[in-house]
Amino acid sequence: MNGNTQFSNISEAKELIRAWITEHHYPYKVVSSCRRRYIVACIDRTCLFRISCAVKKGGIVRMCSFQSNHTCSQFLTAKIRGPSCKWTAKAAKALYADVPNATPAHIRSYCKHHYGVDVHYAIAWRASKLITGCTNENFQHSFTMIQPYFEKLKELMPGTVAVVDEDQGKYYRAFLCIKPCQESFQHMLPVISFDACHIRNRYNGVIVSATCMDGSMQIFLLALATVPVENNEHWQWFIQHCIQAIPALKWASIAVLSDREKGIGHAVDLLLPEASHAFCVKHIEKNIKSKFRGVDTQLLWNAAKTMNPSELIEALESIRSGHEGVYQYLSTIPTSTWATSAFPLPRFGHVTSNISESMNNWMEEAREKTPFEIFKLMVKKIGIVIFERKMKYNQMTTDLIPTILNKLKKAIENGRKMPVTCFSDTLFEVEDGESKIGRVVDLQNLECSCGYFQEYKLPCSHVAAVITKQALNVENYCAPGYFTATLKAAYQATVIPVDVSQLKPDQLLPPSCIPQKGRPKKLRFKSRAEVEANSRILCSTCKRRGHNKRTCSRLTKLLANQKPNIAPL
Repeated sequence: MNGNTQFSNISEAKELIRAWITEHHYPYKVVSSCRRRYIVACIDRTCLFRISCAVKKGGIVRMCSFQSNHTCSQFLTAKIRGPSCKWTAKAAKALYADVPNATPAHIRSYCKHHYGVDVHYAIAWRASKLITGCTNENFQHSFTMIQPYFEKLKELMPGTVAVVDEDQGKYYRAFLCIKPCQESFQHMLPVISFDACHIRNRYNGVIVSATCMDGSMQIFLLALATVPVENNEHWQWFIQHCIQAIPALKWASIAVLSDREKGIGHAVDLLLPEASHAFCVKHIEKNIKSKFRGVDTQLLWNAAKTMNPSELIEALESIRSGHEGVYQYLSTIPTSTWATSAFPLPRFGHVTSNISESMNNWMEEAREKTPFEIFKLMVKKIGIVIFERKMKYNQMTTDLIPTILNKLKKAIENGRKMPVTCFSDTLFEVEDGESKIGRVVDLQNLECSCGYFQEYKLPCSHVAAVITKQALNVENYCAPGYFTATLKAAYQATVIPVDVSQLKPDQLLPPSCIPQKGRPKKLRFKSRAEVEANSRILCSTCKRRGHNKRTCSRLTKLLANQKPNIAPL
């Protein structure tokens, strides 16, 4: 920059002058700033440092004066004004090549280390949005790319279900289930989990997803959608399109896992009549802790995880004797929706919605992006997962998955020590070596009274004892999803990427949004149970966290039951 420099407009002149001053670490003050001129000078009035530019004839912006040398000594020690967000974005752009998920704190430390400039956190945050393309202009343009992107996916992968709903020319909601996911689902375990997570950008919204699981217990994203809010209407719309993508889903006997909130249950009961809906026990535990403070919920987990009906009854009686209120609350929830032994279908040991929670964590990177960026990123990640698992599973040489094979070896080893009594060709009694309880094994109906065989579709130690005694083939009693051939077939499809630069945008407008006051929310509000678990406050009466002696519910109950000590007259 020199005295003959020209600029295209006054805004460019302001930005370049500020950038030059920032790079030279000069303190300055703005003398004049308007549409026609921009003048900066030293904070010392006696100093000759002065840079000015103005709009000349023809609309050209030229430098009027360029006194770049300070004649004072204050510029050596004076506080320097912070840089602009554009300068910060330009300076820190190289950082994102090494750290794609760099935070504003990373940008501040990078500028301090490489340029010796102190950047305010708000400026660093805006710079990060400029670098990642999360500006208002980019957000609005991304909505015009959703429909062309979906059409290209349908062209490259026929059978893909991609739907965009509009509301008066504005984006409303969208659904995507690509063909490779549909083909993979045929070889997955009969378990599917529905859940939602919030989008953290200026337009808000919710990502709803359907997640399944393969025989090696690895999660896989089946379908996803972005909707304005999580409610019964949008869940019905989402599940309807899942059935459109996978028609067999409507009449399949599958276990559906979810929480107990916002319309999922009604939508599942209405649209998936053959499915059995299970609730997340973790959410039930949170509700119990919020209603009954200081209650030990270990008995709840024992009741939920036991695979024997008689043991479930004993666990419920223990809950009743320990806290009548908790028992009455659990009575309002059908046992068949949360207890493993009462659930009609196998859910392979999952009593929580951790499948979806893990998927939400896998989608964490997408939650600050626009719907177009969300779908594009998820298609890319699905393609990577399919390819990596294909390469990994193709190296397997055993008939059964190695992890399943190890479980069978352990079960057979334990079963060798158990006495077996034969009552028919298919009915046996096996004495458990630890508890000395006689377990009944029915090979014809694939049942064991311990419940493990029905829950995991895998021989337990009692079934393994019978199989060993009768010299049967153990593979005949394993679920098809546990075989290596099934696992390989689940990941034979290939996701075809889309060249976004070749797409022509349409006229779809972004949804209406109301700007929220304050800093954008990044973290969710924690429940009382989570707060108490991490609280440093310890009650001196009940020795539990989250409250003190004054607010202790156990102390209140103790005082209420205590009889007054009245001396006789």
